[in-house]
Parts: sequence; structure tokens; C-alpha cells
Amino acid sequence: MNLEQFYDADPRRRASAEVEFGTQWEDGSGSGAYFGLSWIADTGELYLMAEPLEEPVVDPFGDVFASPTRDLDLGVEVLAVIESQDDLMSVLEGWQDAEVSDRGLVWLRGRISERSPGSN
Repeated sequence: MNLEQFYDADPRRRASAEVEFGTQWEDGSGSGAYFGLSWIADTGELYLMAEPLEEPVVDPFGDVFASPTRDLDLGVEVLAVIESQDDLMSVLEGWQDAEVSDRGLVWLRGRISERSPGSN
């Protein structure tokens, strides 16, 4: 689903406080794609937002800029529901180092499956 669909599906999402855990998460594929990780306090949802890979824009002076991205182009994936901020911080302990790793999302998915409350 895209970002607009995600927020429209539950009104609590728009009004809630959110905590961002970086925007440089990589999946280890070497594609150059980056993902942002955020947690919505009112729903407990920990989600990834994937930006589409787009060609950079070059102006007439040779300056290179990122292409503008619309909310409709931002893919969203809910990874887990983690009710409390204390549990969230336990699951994400060490996230700052993992985010800058080229396999950060592999680490993240492993942490969620191993450490999420209620997991076996």
C-alpha cells in the first residue's frame, strides 16, 4: 500500500506521535534502495517506508538533485505491532549501527522475529 492509503486506513495514524528510526535502511540486495523506519505511538505499528528508485534530475548548470517524490509513490510495510515504547526500544537496541549497514533490514527483521513481545 502507499503512504496515503496507509494513513487513510486508520485515522489514529495521522494524529499520533511518531518516532523515526532513520531513513537509510538497506535490504542487502545492492539495489541502492533506502527505507525509512518509524513507529506510531497510538497504534504500536513499526513500519517501513520505501522510496521508489528514480533517476536524479540534472539542471542546466549540471547540478544533480533527487527527483521529487509523491506520497502515492511511497510504499509502506507494517513490520510489527509493538505496544509499548519500552518494548520497542528493547527490540531496536543497536539500531543506529544496523541502519548504516548494507544489510540493516536483515538485522531488523531478525530482531523483530527474535525479540518482539509474544514471539517464540
